[in-house]
Amino acid sequence: MAKGCGSFPNAGGTGAVDLILQHEGKTIECDVKSMRYQNKCWKSCGHAVPKGVHVIHVNPATEKIRWTKGKEPEDGNLFGTNK
Repeated sequence: MAKGCGSFPNAGGTGAVDLILQHEGKTIECDVKSMRYQNKCWKSCGHAVPKGVHVIHVNPATEKIRWTKGKEPEDGNLFGTNK
């Protein structure tokens, strides 16, 4: 929301989609994964998600987010997270 997006949580709390983002007429289904520090680098935790669902990785130490590399939304920097 801080980047000007509409954000809608998964009301049921189950399934592959944690939230839906809307920005400039585009809608993206997202799964949110917490990262963990292992072997001197940050890695994502969690299971695979269905095709079409984009993963947002959250670093718990810095609260910075990023998309899965190579699986960014069509506009790879749509919400300014991979900087």
